[in-house]
Amino acid sequence: MNSTRPETVLGFGTWTQIVDRFLYCANSSKETGGSKTISGENLPAHSHYIDLSTSQAGWHKHRYWDWSAMTKGKGYDVKDNVKFAINCFWSNTEGGGNHTHRVSGYTQTTGQSKDYMPPYMTVYAWYRNA
Repeated sequence: MNSTRPETVLGFGTWTQIVDRFLYCANSSKETGGSKTISGENLPAHSHYIDLSTSQAGWHKHRYWDWSAMTKGKGYDVKDNVKFAINCFWSNTEGGGNHTHRVSGYTQTTGQSKDYMPPYMTVYAWYRNA
C-alpha cells in the first residue's frame, strides 16, 4: 500500500483523501451515513410504551391486618399468615363497586454501545474533486 497522494504520482488533479469511511457503491455521489456502534444488546437504545388495564372485578373489598391500635409498629399489612398479635385485628377496605385499574407509561431506556463493524482491511483512498 502506498500513502503517496495521487496528484504526486499522476502529476495532475486535486484529490481529497477518504478517511474513516467504508466505500458503498451507489448511483449518487459522496453521501455519508452509518455508524460504528449500535447499542442495547445489538439494538438501538429504545423504550416501549405500555397501556394496561384490568377487567371489571365487580363490587368487592379487601381484608387486611389493622395494627393501628398497637403502641409500637403501627400500620397495616395484607399478610394472612399472622398467627397472634395483641391489639391487632382483621379489617376490611371500603367496597369499591365495579371498577377497573389502568396503568400506562414508558419502560426505561437502556443500552450499551458496542462495536458493530464488519471485517475490514484499511487502504488509502482518494476521490478527485478537480
